[in-house]
Amino acid sequence: MPDDKKACWKELARRADFLLNPDPCEDESHRSDEDRDNCKMDRAKEATGHVDEYYQAIQKALHADSSKGKSSQWDDTGLLTELRNTQAAWARYRDLQCEAETTPYDGGTVTISIKAGCQREKGESRLKELQLTYARYVHTPK
Repeated sequence: MPDDKKACWKELARRADFLLNPDPCEDESHRSDEDRDNCKMDRAKEATGHVDEYYQAIQKALHADSSKGKSSQWDDTGLLTELRNTQAAWARYRDLQCEAETTPYDGGTVTISIKAGCQREKGESRLKELQLTYARYVHTPK
């Protein structure tokens, strides 16, 4: 498929997602820029909090397995080091990418909103990545 058609399909998917999953911070109850920005910052903090909680749960589970002697099946120490390095790299990436997305708008009223939206999106994506990669280590109650 030619690149222009791929780009068109990607844009169509982005627009469909925007319509099917509207941002609650953009509804009529957030009438001022400050209200909208506060809502978006709260959602970004919430997404980051979920990533941090899951990251901590993975670390705890790997430490518990290691202390029980299960590390013979997997190298839990190596996994912990890899997890820490990956998480640190992801945090740097998130910060740099969100900064890049806001740079064209520096000083504008939408800067906070764009940065918070970026941080939320990156956090939600990272949580999915962690869940796919490390779900076998984290036991969630049913």
